[in-house]
Order: sequence, then structure tokens, then C-alpha cells
Amino acid sequence: MVNKKYELDESSLIEGFDPTKLHDDTDGVSEGWQIVIGALRNTKVLQAEVEGIENHANKTCAVVFIEEVKGLIPVELFGANNKRHLRTFVGTTVAFTVMDYDRDNNTFVASRKEAQKIRAEIKLRQIEEGDAIPLVVNGIRSHGLYGDIGGIQAYIPASELSYGWIKNIFEEYKIGDHMRVKVLKITEKQMEADGEETEEDKKKSDKEKGSATEYHVRASAKALHVDPWSDKGYVGQLMVGAERVGTVTGVNEHGSFVNLSDGVDSFTRTPKFDKLRKGDKVTVKVQHIDREKQQIVARHVRLNEKAD
Repeated sequence: MVNKKYELDESSLIEGFDPTKLHDDTDGVSEGWQIVIGALRNTKVLQAEVEGIENHANKTCAVVFIEEVKGLIPVELFGANNKRHLRTFVGTTVAFTVMDYDRDNNTFVASRKEAQKIRAEIKLRQIEEGDAIPLVVNGIRSHGLYGDIGGIQAYIPASELSYGWIKNIFEEYKIGDHMRVKVLKITEKQMEADGEETEEDKKKSDKEKGSATEYHVRASAKALHVDPWSDKGYVGQLMVGAERVGTVTGVNEHGSFVNLSDGVDSFTRTPKFDKLRKGDKVTVKVQHIDREKQQIVARHVRLNEKAD
């Protein structure tokens, strides 16, 4: 028999061997570092929860982790105004890109601002006015909500949140809430590049100067729902003489207001059974409907359930 020399790797030597199924850390690169290094090489956007704030090299930094690898996002690369502003993000999930890393100290430096820029460029190619898109709430004010739609900040005025009356926006909405909204308007604003402008800079175009464009989106949550006062809405299907169950939302010396559906309340005269309270369940009979003024007048028929 003639002796032959064979050169075989594991793929051929071990029957059924699939190298993609073998997780080998013998090269000293953990899964966390594989993610971090891969993100830097491929300009990949990562996401992680802000777990705290630390000072490094006299810089205030948000702290995130990719597996066991600590990430530092300096306040100027985070997009926060100051340390107090940065604290509001602790406990929330943020997106960032890896800018540099230090294997010896098991840390990497990241930028949330760069990630926002990348995500915004992608999102702007995907959306236009009239589109329905997902939004994650990241700011709540008495006048409305702010949310991220992909590197771009969207604003939903309180009047565009619901057809119903919102008593306390801070109780009904929370940071991190997910909702689907309709894009009403996209506006752009030219932002000056950082640094002092020289005589040579003044001769350059905006693009050559490196000026950035900031985009703002105005959105609506209620625009994706049927107007309850329209033909296809609740009131469009309501007839004079109909009886409906509702919840008392307010009481005064003249009568009470009863909520029949989201955005639809009826006014009822003082009933024969007095001492109605907010939260009581009652049956009312519709007496008058004015869709133009969005008003319904009804009378109490029955007290169904007293509020606790």
C-alpha cells in the first residue's frame, strides 16, 4: 500500500463538525469584546442601559456595559447639557457608537451623538409626512410629549395625544412608553458648525463649512384613531333615545358630566337620585346630539354602581 500524506482541518477531520457552532474563547477575546471591536470596525450602533455616572480624565461620563466591558460616554458626546441633565438618563436605554477602546483597562469610549446622527440619516430616508411610525417617549411636559423615532426627536402636542380629556399627562404617560404616531410635519434647521469662523471659512458654502442640519418632527397619536364625533365614530352611530352606560367625570349644582366613550361626554341634569360622585357608573338616555359643537345632552336613567 502506498502511504499518502493528508492535510485535514477540523471541518473534514471531525464528522458533522460546524465551526460556526463552536464558541471558542481561547484567543482571549470574550463575547463582550467581540461585540465592541466589531461595532468599531463596522460603525455599528449598539444599545445599552445607562447604569450610572463616573468621572474619568476630568470628564463626566455616562456608564454603560456590553457584557462585562465598561463603556464611557463623555457628556459632550452624550448630547446632555450638563451632569444634572445626564442624570435624567440613568436607568434608560440609549444608542451609541464605539469611538475607541482600551483592552488593558477593559473600557471603551462611545458617542451617543454620533449614533443619533447615523440613525437620523437612515430614518429620514425611510419616512415622510403622513407615515405611521413607532415612537418611544423620552420626555414629558405639561404641553405634550417628546419621543425618539430613530435619531430624531418628535413632539406630540397634548391636543394630539387623545380625543379624550387628559387630566394629568404625568400620570397617564411614562418615560419609555411605546406608541404609534402619524408624522404631521418634518422641518429642518441649519446648525452652525462648532468653532470660531475664519475669513476663509466665510467664503465656503454651508456644506464645506461642515454645518449640520437638525430635523424636527411634529406627530400625532390621535390621528391614527377614528374621530369619535365623525360618521364612522362613536357619535356617528349614536341615536337620540338610545341608552348608554357611562362613568361620571364631574359633578356641579346643575348636573353631571358622564363619559360615554373616549372623547365623548354627555351633560345630564341633576338626577332624582342625588349625591352622585366622580367614578359612579350610570345609565343615561340621550336627548340631544350636536355634532358640530360636540355636545350631548342626556338624562339619568339608573345608577349602576357607586364608586369606591
